[in-house]
Amino acid sequence: MVSTNNFSFKKKLCLILSIGIILLNVNSLSQPTLTVKQTTIAVIDFEAMEGIKVGEAKALSDAFSAQLVQSEDFRVVERGKINTILIEQGFQQSEACSAIECAVEVGRILKAEMIITGRIGKVQSYYNLNVQAIDVTTGQILFTANETIDDIEDLLIEKIPEMAENMISSLSGKDTTPSIFLRHEVSMGFGGGGTTEEDIFKAPIKVKTSPEIMNTASYRYNLSENLAVGAHVTGFTQTINDIPITDTSTGTPKNVNFDLSCIHFGIEGRWILLRGLFEPYCFIGLNTIIGSLTNKDLGDLAMSGFSGGGGIGTRIAFTKNWIGSIEFFGYFGKAKWNKKVFVNSTGDGFDPALYGVLITASYQWGRP
Repeated sequence: MVSTNNFSFKKKLCLILSIGIILLNVNSLSQPTLTVKQTTIAVIDFEAMEGIKVGEAKALSDAFSAQLVQSEDFRVVERGKINTILIEQGFQQSEACSAIECAVEVGRILKAEMIITGRIGKVQSYYNLNVQAIDVTTGQILFTANETIDDIEDLLIEKIPEMAENMISSLSGKDTTPSIFLRHEVSMGFGGGGTTEEDIFKAPIKVKTSPEIMNTASYRYNLSENLAVGAHVTGFTQTINDIPITDTSTGTPKNVNFDLSCIHFGIEGRWILLRGLFEPYCFIGLNTIIGSLTNKDLGDLAMSGFSGGGGIGTRIAFTKNWIGSIEFFGYFGKAKWNKKVFVNSTGDGFDPALYGVLITASYQWGRP
């Protein structure tokens, strides 16, 4: 006969879910900060050539400056203060300043180490933008970039950020290529498989585990493009029908049903072997086992134990944030009921081994 456990499986599950919620709210790891020597840089109004309005050239200048502000290597002179400073210093240039001599003079007035100039023109239906970075001290052109495109909005939205990234990379010596991984990842999925427990009750009537469906959920923190650590929950439920028992109150035989659940909750590490369209990976995990055997009249019997294992899989990115994957896994360990299931059961052990295939959908977010 099933015994009632005061600290039921449901209470344990609530505790596990609480721990999971705490993990999902960890949004960052503390990292040391370094002091970076910044180069003072100023972006002056781009020169509007034939077919371009002065306002359009100024908008492109503002967009380029905004991109440079995001770099920790530069201290960008505020665009709104440039004209004010120039007027205060008696600078009389009435038009955009694109010649090197003019740019160097402006840079000295602004006390900038580098000055960014540009020209935007239009030929028929094509827009051309040329941008230069000039060393104020030597007058040397340190960087130049040129883009031609048929839509000025695409120039503003796509090409300006690209040109600014290339400039930052060239001037700072750093690779500014956007990272191909995001920091946080949550996954949910389902699948099928098998178990190795052949005798749940350890009684004359032998019943083996037969998972109806396997479910999984996880949170991972990506430490790098390849390595991630996190927590996961993987388990199954099973309904066991028509088990003959003797009613101890009346002494009459009857058939009852049980609901079995077995959950592996633990930590895992994942290593992505190759980045690309298809991303194969392997993983290992260490788990605690919680489970229950429940009958509405007889109560709950709790299970506990441990397991370890891992597997292999592959993932594919549908969008920047959404990932699909398929994986093959196996966990093996040892567990036991807190009491014998029936009075005539020969033991309280349970084999929690679980193996199978899972299909998951993941959402990832957060810059590294």
